Amino acid sequence: RVRLQAQGAESASAEGRARAELDARLAQLAHQRDRVAVARRRAGYWEQELRRHTLRAPFDGMVVSVDAEVGEAVAPVPDPARFARVGVLTLVDMDSLEVEVDVAESQIAAVVIGAPVEIAVDALAGLVFPGRVAAITPVADRRRATFRVRVAFDSADGRVRPEMGARVTVFGFDPPEPEPEPEPGSKSRGTR
Repeated sequence: RVRLQAQGAESASAEGRARAELDARLAQLAHQRDRVAVARRRAGYWEQELRRHTLRAPFDGMVVSVDAEVGEAVAPVPDPARFARVGVLTLVDMDSLEVEVDVAESQIAAVVIGAPVEIAVDALAGLVFPGRVAAITPVADRRRATFRVRVAFDSADGRVRPEMGARVTVFGFDPPEPEPEPEPGSKSRGTR
């Protein structure tokens, strides 16, 4: 009988140790689950920060200049009160490069949108690219007596890069002939 009581005490003691170990393991599991939840929240925060600081381009292109320094304040629109830079970088769509040329006021009447042009890029001597007049600035530059005209290449050429010098020749459109002024004393004939 003494022996049976000793075995029962050992069983109760082993059961107590097993329960204590189980409770300790469950506490460790709960602690690890809490750590995982904290890590997920932290990861979510950093994913949000990464999205907030990621620049997304509105089109495919090549970065040709980085205009902001690390630590410099930037803003989507000019804000003099914040002393923030507006542009972070310059992105160029290499498939739609254009040439900007100044056309003298005396010659602007001969230039119309859609007119065919030849573009001779200075760095690519001997090559001439076809193009067309894409836009004409509606306001003259008073200091230089010129109008800014944008000329588009008909097809992209990988050798042409931004800021290369070029000469443009406009073809196919003659300047309008001025109407002759009526001689003094003559009557103009019109149609009714």
